[in-house]
Amino acid sequence: MVHIIGGAKSAVNLFSILSKNKIDSVFYYFKGEYGENKKGGLFFSDSWRGLENISNNDKVIISSETAFYKLGNEDKGKLELHYFLRNKLNLSEICKEIKVNEVKSIIISDIHIDFPIIAKPSESGTGLVPFKFKVLKTQDDLEKVIPYAANCIFQPYLNNQMFSQFAIAGYFTGDINSLIIVKQLNQYPVGISSFVKQDENGLSNLKTNIATYLNEIGYRGFIEFEFKFNKKTQNVFLLDVNPRTWGWFYYYISAINNLEKVIFLNETPVLSLKKCWVNMPRLILSFLNGKFHNPSTMDYLQNKICYEPII
Repeated sequence: MVHIIGGAKSAVNLFSILSKNKIDSVFYYFKGEYGENKKGGLFFSDSWRGLENISNNDKVIISSETAFYKLGNEDKGKLELHYFLRNKLNLSEICKEIKVNEVKSIIISDIHIDFPIIAKPSESGTGLVPFKFKVLKTQDDLEKVIPYAANCIFQPYLNNQMFSQFAIAGYFTGDINSLIIVKQLNQYPVGISSFVKQDENGLSNLKTNIATYLNEIGYRGFIEFEFKFNKKTQNVFLLDVNPRTWGWFYYYISAINNLEKVIFLNETPVLSLKKCWVNMPRLILSFLNGKFHNPSTMDYLQNKICYEPII
């Protein structure tokens, strides 16, 4: 049995894929999450009995930031590595281990601030900040988020003209080949992918560093590292670490041919990836907002695209 904690869209996708593979599973949603009222879901507060009551043969997968926030202290203690990796206070240490640059925080009380900057929650899933990611272009923009400042991190805005964005992710089994690299070519809204494409982009050494690090700390399971790549200097900056399922997760999970063995036996995934993934509703909205990165016509015609399900 697979227990999916959280009712994010990726949880519903995972439940659907597991069902197609005849793997018993259930997801536990929280009020207001995507999975609420979806088939296969149970309300967390009514149904979850804690990790100590899960069979040793069962697997537990976290799917949302709300899940991390809502789990009890005993459960948090059993997921120590997950909580370490997602803690933004640990990003500096992780950057050193995987040999990339850190995006330094900005102190907003400073007299001189070089706009634009970005604001994001210091602890996702709490509901204390009503946005995931916000670009602040002026002092007036900053003033509007001051009520949430105590629960935010402020950083320089690494714009799309100077930086490309990519991610390294997968179900890490200890084998570097369980991870893939994708370029995140379009987003809507800012911070949420609408179009990604597999692209090593000369970053295989970084993937090796990540695999080495995860093996050193003993982490196994779903995880995503997000980065910005300076097109001129080729410097790489770590944005975030998500030790859970992620936004473009369906691209990866739908391509695994040996899913049961991956989850229960820690076997390296055998992947049949398409060229790219799109979330079509979000991609259309990104077009309407002037962002025109899009798969090629031939990709559409030759069935090389993995489409995010509309369920």
